[in-house]
Amino acid sequence: MARKPLRRLVVDGRLYLYSMGWTYDLDGERVVAVALYHAETGQENRPRGQPMRAKFLTREAAVVDTSIAFPADARAVLERALTLGWDGRREGWLLPASGLERPGLVLSGPTRLREWAAGKPAYVLHFEDTTLAERIAGDLGIPAVPAARGAAEAQWRDETRYVLRSRWGRLVHVYTRSVAELVAALAAVARRAPRLGGSVAGLASVTPEAAGEVVPPEHWATQPEARQFPGVRERDVVWTYAGPDGPRVEAYEYHPDAPEHLWRWTSLHEGGSVERRFPRA
Repeated sequence: MARKPLRRLVVDGRLYLYSMGWTYDLDGERVVAVALYHAETGQENRPRGQPMRAKFLTREAAVVDTSIAFPADARAVLERALTLGWDGRREGWLLPASGLERPGLVLSGPTRLREWAAGKPAYVLHFEDTTLAERIAGDLGIPAVPAARGAAEAQWRDETRYVLRSRWGRLVHVYTRSVAELVAALAAVARRAPRLGGSVAGLASVTPEAAGEVVPPEHWATQPEARQFPGVRERDVVWTYAGPDGPRVEAYEYHPDAPEHLWRWTSLHEGGSVERRFPRA
């Protein structure tokens, strides 16, 4: 991959080089990446040594332009990196615990969803009760992320599960790398809070499909090992059952402004997942 264009930054009479760019993460978050380098003496447009890196997320929930950070943000990263003794001999990451504060941005760790998923299918359970995040992670045996200490969004992660506690509102997101682990997460939440509703989805693993004939939700009660979980709204429902290729999930969501109108029906299973949307007339 080609390196992003490098810009110049002078601090205390010394020249440094930096790059900035952004990408969308799997959950739609814009992630701003900053990389800083010492400049090569005599070849000032060439970086020397290893970079100091940082990743930022927007501080506020409102829609803001975080396409790039400002030069002042890069300068703040550089000044904090130099305070911490960064000399370019090895790659470094400016982590949330460093205490760096910026007006519109908050620090994230090196690994967020896209790096964690590594291009493989991923699934997510959303529910609204941030007080449960740490307990659910503990029930599932998912350790806290050391690099996220002091972060605006608390994180627990292993190779196949990833829990994010929202930095605003009450949302908790449990990401998994398999449908079986998604079912286990649903069961863990139900043990802690039987009446708490949730919603499920596939990330980069679900094929959109035109709305067609609907299998009614109650049909899944007849399937092997069927279990029903509450959805977010009164009529929403999530069913899990044992399919021929492993656990399966069938989720029905009704329109928030028209409770009788089916809005989305999602089928998740390891062999291929489908999401069907039903627009209002």
